[in-house]
Amino acid sequence: MIDDHYMNNKAKFSDKSAVKDRELIIADLKKEKGKEIQKFINNYLDNLKTANKVKYNNDLFKSVSLIKAKDIDEFSESVKKLGLNNELVSYENQKVYLSQLYNQIKKLKQYHISNLSDIDVLKSMVDGSILNSILILKAKKEKMFEKDAVKNKTLDQIKYFVSQKYKEIITGDEKFIPTKDEMIDYYIAHKEDDELKSKRKMWVFEIFKEYNNNDEKEDNDKIKVAIELENIKQKIQNGESFEKYAKFYPRPHTKDGELGFIFETDHAMIGKTAAKMNSGEISELIIQEKAISVIKVTKIQEPMLYKFDYVEEIIKRRLIDIKKDKFLKDYKKELFEKYKVELLMDNSEEKK
Repeated sequence: MIDDHYMNNKAKFSDKSAVKDRELIIADLKKEKGKEIQKFINNYLDNLKTANKVKYNNDLFKSVSLIKAKDIDEFSESVKKLGLNNELVSYENQKVYLSQLYNQIKKLKQYHISNLSDIDVLKSMVDGSILNSILILKAKKEKMFEKDAVKNKTLDQIKYFVSQKYKEIITGDEKFIPTKDEMIDYYIAHKEDDELKSKRKMWVFEIFKEYNNNDEKEDNDKIKVAIELENIKQKIQNGESFEKYAKFYPRPHTKDGELGFIFETDHAMIGKTAAKMNSGEISELIIQEKAISVIKVTKIQEPMLYKFDYVEEIIKRRLIDIKKDKFLKDYKKELFEKYKVELLMDNSEEKK
């Protein structure tokens, strides 16, 4: 396979017999077969868990996957309500509780929230410790720990671990905590920073009607619903009350079609549309999955700078990170000078 890969990609490599190039060929081949390798690993781990009778609380995982939330904090709080002491995974005398999944979720970035509806993803977030125990037993049976390659790799990992621990020790947060004056100065200097300000919010009324092309009722057809709402919109533009029709065509669980203050991230397309509107404006038809809306923005609250007390922790965290980053850059420079480390750059890198 290595020889075939070399023959098909000769332009990438100079000499397949050279050790360095052979390593590059193997690395390139692994990259090309990444999906195949990952599939093999996933199947291997699944079979290992089945053989060792790892038990999952599938009902609890399903409950977590069905949670609907607009952000990670809201999702985490919903997980918390399910009971953090509930057992998620068990193997022999080992157990994983919901609290461990809760802690993992709280660390996630906002863009990962859509992945939390996948039960397999949720399982992969918490079964690491149990899988690790099973893999260690498997490796012992196959006498992997006696092999020189494994010993050397372990030593390399320990060196890396020790260096990371040393870095954590010398960059502990307590050494970089800013003074109150420093935080206030930062607050004043960064008053235009979006994270220190409230988000723009719009007070919205909505005319809402669902459609279903598979329904036997002709009036539920998407085109007919669109025509109906377009005709209503024309009547409103000719002087009729928007609020009157909003009461007659409300979104379920709202008060007479009044959505109240919403943000750009609320109600999918509704929030995005409202964010572009001015007070008093009426939108075009907003086509959603299984529904069509027309909205009216009646008032807008523009972004406002939060009180200092409200964002003090955010500012504190930022200043700690800034101070820590400066310390590490200075420390790196000091070490490089002490041990006479030289960075060799080509012309293109120097220009960058």
